[in-house]
Amino acid sequence: MKIVLVGAGSAQFGLGMVGDIFTSKILEGSEISLLDINPTALQRVHKKCANFIKKHQLNYTVSSTLDRKEAFTKVDFIIISIEVGDRFKL
Repeated sequence: MKIVLVGAGSAQFGLGMVGDIFTSKILEGSEISLLDINPTALQRVHKKCANFIKKHQLNYTVSSTLDRKEAFTKVDFIIISIEVGDRFKL
C-alpha cells in the first residue's frame, strides 16, 4: 500500500501522521511517501522517519519528493494538510 502525506514537511503534521500510521497493524508494510514544497523541511522529516523505522525495525518504507506527479503515481491514499497564512492569527 502507498500512502502520500501532502504537506509532510510540517513537523507537527508530518511526524504526527507518520506516528499514527506506525501504530496501525492494517497499514503495516506500507510505503509512506512524503510530499512538500519546502525541501529543507521535507528532508528533515524524511530523515527522522527513516531513522525511527530503522531504530525500531518497523515494516514500513519512507520516501520523499517535491514532485506532486511523482508522489501521486500508483497511490492508495492521499492525506493532505496545508497551511495558508498564519494559523495563530486565525
